Amino acid sequence: MTMLPTHQLANHSSHFGPVSLEFSALSARKLGAVPLIYLPQAASDQSQATLDKVGYFFVYRIAELQQLCERVFGLQQSITQHAGSDLITFKEAESGQSLRINNRQLQALLKIIIGQNDLREFVGVLTALSSLFYPTDAFRHSVDLTEDPLYYYFQREWRLLSGLTVDGDRIDGPLTSDERKMVLDSNPDFFGKNITLRHRQLQRIDACTIIRTVEGRPVRELVSSVSVPTEWEDKTRNLLNEFDMGSLLRTIDNG
Repeated sequence: MTMLPTHQLANHSSHFGPVSLEFSALSARKLGAVPLIYLPQAASDQSQATLDKVGYFFVYRIAELQQLCERVFGLQQSITQHAGSDLITFKEAESGQSLRINNRQLQALLKIIIGQNDLREFVGVLTALSSLFYPTDAFRHSVDLTEDPLYYYFQREWRLLSGLTVDGDRIDGPLTSDERKMVLDSNPDFFGKNITLRHRQLQRIDACTIIRTVEGRPVRELVSSVSVPTEWEDKTRNLLNEFDMGSLLRTIDNG
């Protein structure tokens, strides 16, 4: 999502696609939209710890905190799986050395450290927070930073988070096979591209989820308008009329 004045829509659509759905600020917040946290990239490839790398420092430390919480959560799971054992054996990943720990003592130690907190919530929050970071500028090797130093920052982007749970129910869910095909067919180059997500290689379409309802209402009821190029007007209106949304149609003059 991008917070955008109407008069900038035509130029924005020429870069990011011809179809735009408008949501009010209130509706966007009901969907869980959160503004991105913009951080500058390093101005050079030098390895020394200079001040221009402070953005990287924040991102890396949060990623390491997430990994730490995941490891501690793994210890909790081991205690549950070996509830009937006096000793639990762990194998250190890097050295391969084995370590045997008394089950009850480990359980008591974790209880002191964690208390009544749910580590799954910690991991979820850190994962969500990591997805909100974005560079202020275009990537160093694609454009000159001195020409456009705030390339992304001026987009005023907001983002919908995936994996959120409210009252035990997850807000978003996987696409059906038909939905997956429809989305992939709409832009094969974009959605078919291989990406790295949380240390996994996958197609972008496989990282997509869908929010079907908000507060018991279909998401389409939160849409304020639908903007398309003039030449798409008739076909789009026919489609929107199937959902009683024809009055929301707007056209964009890209001339």
